[in-house]
Amino acid sequence: MTSANENEASASEVQEALHTLFNQSSELFAYFSHYLKAQIDLLKLSGRNIVVLTVIAGLGAVLAVSALVVSVVLLLTGLAIGINMAVGGSLWLGQVIVGLGLLIIFAIAVIVGWSRMRNRSLTQKVQDYAERQQQQQLQFGHNAADRARHSTV
Repeated sequence: MTSANENEASASEVQEALHTLFNQSSELFAYFSHYLKAQIDLLKLSGRNIVVLTVIAGLGAVLAVSALVVSVVLLLTGLAIGINMAVGGSLWLGQVIVGLGLLIIFAIAVIVGWSRMRNRSLTQKVQDYAERQQQQQLQFGHNAADRARHSTV
């Protein structure tokens, strides 16, 4: 009889343990589900913040460019009117002088910038090839330029 009571007690403990495990599993699932929903909401909020900040930055950039364009137009218009008054001609003469002067300055800036960029690129390439040849000299005792000079082709 002792073993029957022990089996009943053991079965009761197992059943109680399974019931506790089920309850704790349900609780764990509820907490995990809550965590996942919070993370999803956090991602949504971050995405919304990125969109809002992007729109604000875009509007700020448009505002800055617009202010720059208006400033340049006002400056050039004032300069054209000032030149017109200085030469005593019509308004068109001042506008032509300012427009032509601006185009000439822009063309000079483009030519100088292009030339500097090309020279800088050429200087960098020459330096790169010299460094490669120096590395070859250290590694092999000769370099590609030496081989080309002593080639018997």
